[in-house]
Amino acid sequence: MKENLYIYIAIVIILVLLLLTFYVVNVYNKIINYKKKVTYNWSLIDIELKRKAEVLPNLTSLLKSQMKFESEELEKLTKLRSKMLNASINEKIEANEDFNVLINLIKEGYPSLQSHNSYIKLMDEINDAEKQIAYQRLFYNEMVMSYNRFIEKFPNNIVAKIFKFSTIEYPTYKVSD
Repeated sequence: MKENLYIYIAIVIILVLLLLTFYVVNVYNKIINYKKKVTYNWSLIDIELKRKAEVLPNLTSLLKSQMKFESEELEKLTKLRSKMLNASINEKIEANEDFNVLINLIKEGYPSLQSHNSYIKLMDEINDAEKQIAYQRLFYNEMVMSYNRFIEKFPNNIVAKIFKFSTIEYPTYKVSD
């Protein structure tokens, strides 16, 4: 009789350990899935930033050919393009926002450009990319929020700490006037 009791206790312990293992594996896999979705959503933003950055050489060429454009402004455009292609998440976002400010200054400073067909086409491409960036930011921020919420909930936070997962910071966006 005592032997049967030990067998039942051992079976219960094994079942509890199996359930706990399945739970940990399930939470771990969900965390990985969320991280992959966050990475994917950032890559969509990054693609649009690169697409927008690819327009810059054409814009720079146009500006050089149409007027005596300040070399300082051209250097700024080149630096911003480089940042948009090769920097960290926050630096890319900051470069994109600085680029938008610079484009607005160019529009105001050189109104004759706005009637040039090539300029209009380039601005349409830039505006389209900017709309896509704004749209993709919504999904990225939503996925970061979902990931952070998931790993901060109890008991998921225990599994996250065991495997050293941490929250993901939201990118910082400048508030423009």
